[in-house]
Amino acid sequence: MALAFCIAAGYNACKKELNLVPAQAMRPKPPATGRKILIENISIIWKKINFSWKIILRNLFRYKKRSAMASVGIIFSIALLLVALGSMDSMDSFMNKQFNEIQKFDIKISFSKILNADELQYIQNIEHIESIEPILESGMEVSSGWRKKDIGLVALPGNSKLYGILDEEDKNVKIPDDGILLPKKLMDTLGVKVGDTVFLRSFYPGKNDDRDKKKVMIMGTVSQITGQSAICSTDYLNYLIKEGVVTNAAHIKLADAKYESEVIGKLKDIMEIKTIQSKAEIIANTNKMMESTSSVYVFMILGAGILAFAVIYNITNINIFERRREIATLAVLGFTDGELKSLIFNENFFIGIFGSIVGIPLGRFLIYAMFAAQENENIQFSPIINLSSYIYAVLLIGVFILMANFLLSKKIKSINMVESLKSSE
Repeated sequence: MALAFCIAAGYNACKKELNLVPAQAMRPKPPATGRKILIENISIIWKKINFSWKIILRNLFRYKKRSAMASVGIIFSIALLLVALGSMDSMDSFMNKQFNEIQKFDIKISFSKILNADELQYIQNIEHIESIEPILESGMEVSSGWRKKDIGLVALPGNSKLYGILDEEDKNVKIPDDGILLPKKLMDTLGVKVGDTVFLRSFYPGKNDDRDKKKVMIMGTVSQITGQSAICSTDYLNYLIKEGVVTNAAHIKLADAKYESEVIGKLKDIMEIKTIQSKAEIIANTNKMMESTSSVYVFMILGAGILAFAVIYNITNINIFERRREIATLAVLGFTDGELKSLIFNENFFIGIFGSIVGIPLGRFLIYAMFAAQENENIQFSPIINLSSYIYAVLLIGVFILMANFLLSKKIKSINMVESLKSSE
């Protein structure tokens, strides 16, 4: 693709010149055709624009292709910046949502056998454990008509304080006393909605027969980034499996995180505990994994900067070269160096503003398309772009344009006025 674009650009630049016969090529090039631009027809506005900006606007529309190419470069630069910054915002949002709003516990333990919820009292008595909540994690088959799906079931205390349930709008959801909560994507797969009924068949040992199917009502939606699990209350378990309130895992909240290693050491001595998961360790591993991803986003930002800088620098360099006679004429008429620079460089800021306005919707579209392409049945990850990312993207484009303008300011000062005025257009 890179080779194709380079060949196309080179061919397009050369084809007109190579078609000229030598005699025609030796003649002076006629100046670009001038005509009124659209805004000139609105006399009320045009009269209020100062002379310098009239020159800038006319030049932008006189060289439409050049202005369009510069705008395209800025548009894709800011789109690339938003994809990088938005991806980082999304990962930060994921970490905050998953480990602060949903997983409020410090340690999760699972048992080697099914226990009665009352049997967890001896774990509650371990020093430095503030609270413990029993949960049941089991496989389930959910069906609606001919549609069926194997999912997980998570039973939580109705007043759970260690595991947050959020809906699609990230609002807290109360666990219903009767019925279940399902992810929106799973409901779409089953062709059901809130208020409809489905059938659950448990994979719980001895309760996995088709005769043990239970008819349950969908009481609401639940937002799940990974996996597809039904949520219900531990009290509702007796209806589903007729075993009372049982548990095969538990969430633990510590009085202070500094006691984690001490508590984990004591938990390892309990034979019934099969696995111990530390939230702090999971967060550390996730952050470590995300470090490599962050470096990719840094390269994307650098690439966007180089693209914006290269486009503005090359287009402006050509602009200065082709308009050196015009610049020399204005200098003789009394224009200062600052005024001459503003004629050239304000065009770049105008293109930058236009490119930002068009590039922001494109950037939003690209990041949503990227996340949608990665989405599947087990991962539902909505992109987040903070307001600060839009501001940073526009500011970065402005910085890259300023850098190009600064490096090219010497080009205007170095123009030889006498030779430029003697040269042909």
